[in-house]
Amino acid sequence: MKSNSDRKKWLLPILSAPLIFAFIGLLSLFKPRQLSWQEQGRQFSSTNAFGIWAAATYSPIVPGEPLKKQVEQFEVIATNINLSEPQITKLRESTYNLIMTFNTGDYDYYKKFRRPVSNGRWNEDLYNFRKSTLQKLWRANPLSRTADHETVDRYFYELMGKTTRYDPDGFNIIDSEDAGFLTALSPENCKFFVNTRSNLPPSLDLLVTSFENDGYLLSTPSFTFELMPDTLLKRHGSVTFAVTKLLVKSKRDRPMPLFYRHYWCDEYQEWLPFQHCVPFTNRRTNYTTF
Repeated sequence: MKSNSDRKKWLLPILSAPLIFAFIGLLSLFKPRQLSWQEQGRQFSSTNAFGIWAAATYSPIVPGEPLKKQVEQFEVIATNINLSEPQITKLRESTYNLIMTFNTGDYDYYKKFRRPVSNGRWNEDLYNFRKSTLQKLWRANPLSRTADHETVDRYFYELMGKTTRYDPDGFNIIDSEDAGFLTALSPENCKFFVNTRSNLPPSLDLLVTSFENDGYLLSTPSFTFELMPDTLLKRHGSVTFAVTKLLVKSKRDRPMPLFYRHYWCDEYQEWLPFQHCVPFTNRRTNYTTF
């Protein structure tokens, strides 16, 4: 026969259970909502990373031969591979077009960098999202419902190059100061990391977080090529990847690193853009379309 003390031991958990569940339910009422990636960016303290980037030495971006000479200074760190001269030349040409893309705001440079070959397919979900975004944000330039992929891509590129802030309701452009927003770079902090792999590389954000950072945004590609790395791996057994790390400054004198990953395609004799990652800068995100 159970004693009173034994009964109390059994009754206490049973009687206290409703109170515990009520307490848990009360806590759930105060559970913080999920932050958007813009809000998450503002949560980071950028003192350390921003200070390191700001302390670097920068030179103005001057299109043409001056910029080409700067790109030639970028260090190539290659492991387990000796790049050919054509590969090195093509990699520097692609990087020149990339920098010119965001220095001039010229879509033609962006197209040379982003789609050196046209064989591939567009991301339909991103295409529809961008078309919807343009129709909401750029009322002065409405798109037709039948606008093709490149038209939407061009308008979206121009939108992202011309604005970084929107009004509170998120529908009208109010700031066009950042058109052609890259103005300077730090050659000694711009590098190429190249290696050959027999499998796909880890996501680019893992490399980004090995450097000073306060968070990042990993872009969704708007366009993928017909010959992707997994196809080339099956065909050749290995693929050469190159990560371009840039340290640049914007019109607002704001330093920012940019990371891009390419892969070499023998069939096209081109470096094809594969991934893009942008770290947070000074408690905000720098968005460059990819």
